[in-house]
Amino acid sequence: TCLSCPAGTTSTTGSQHCICEAGTFWNSTKCQDCSRGTVSQKGALTCLACPLGSVVDQGDTCKCHLGKNWRWSTGNEGNCEIVSSRITTVLLVCVILVLAIICFVLSWSLIFERKKNRENMTRSVALPLSRYGGLGVSGDQDSLITD
Repeated sequence: TCLSCPAGTTSTTGSQHCICEAGTFWNSTKCQDCSRGTVSQKGALTCLACPLGSVVDQGDTCKCHLGKNWRWSTGNEGNCEIVSSRITTVLLVCVILVLAIICFVLSWSLIFERKKNRENMTRSVALPLSRYGGLGVSGDQDSLITD
């Protein structure tokens, strides 16, 4: 036998209920809107309450907290899941890459600065020694100033 469904709904052969649109459910005689704070998929027999802190978004999904998306699973079950998309992964990789470059540049700047300081210290020690005939690293002996 075929089930006679109201206008705008359908049913499959041998089904005991009509297939209602998302945001509604079959109550044995007609499609009924889900109550406030609940959602349903197309063809649902019941509505599902949105998780605490989320709100209904268009009758067929819940609007979740920032960083989470509504996902329907098998049957008429759904929940808020952490967003794990390629965009998030790419952004994370970019941030890590930028931080690595900053560390590399700072390390080379520090090495260069230390080398420069050592050269300056060597010059400041070598010049006075060569002035008195010591072991200087630069300057020629003929141009030394004597007291």
